[in-house]
Amino acid sequence: MVRPFILIPLVLLCACASGRPVPPAPIRTAAPEAAAEPLDPSIKPLSQELEEAGQQKRGPA
Repeated sequence: MVRPFILIPLVLLCACASGRPVPPAPIRTAAPEAAAEPLDPSIKPLSQELEEAGQQKRGPA
């Protein structure tokens, strides 16, 4: 009797070698309007945070 751990890869190999195209998985993308604004309003862009940190380090201009 053929053992299952030999039979399963053999079946997969034959299925791949048969030339039948495998449909690609659908690519899931986020909605463009969701990427425009952050989910949490307290999140600031990194450039703004760096600018504020630099001002705090130098003191008020």
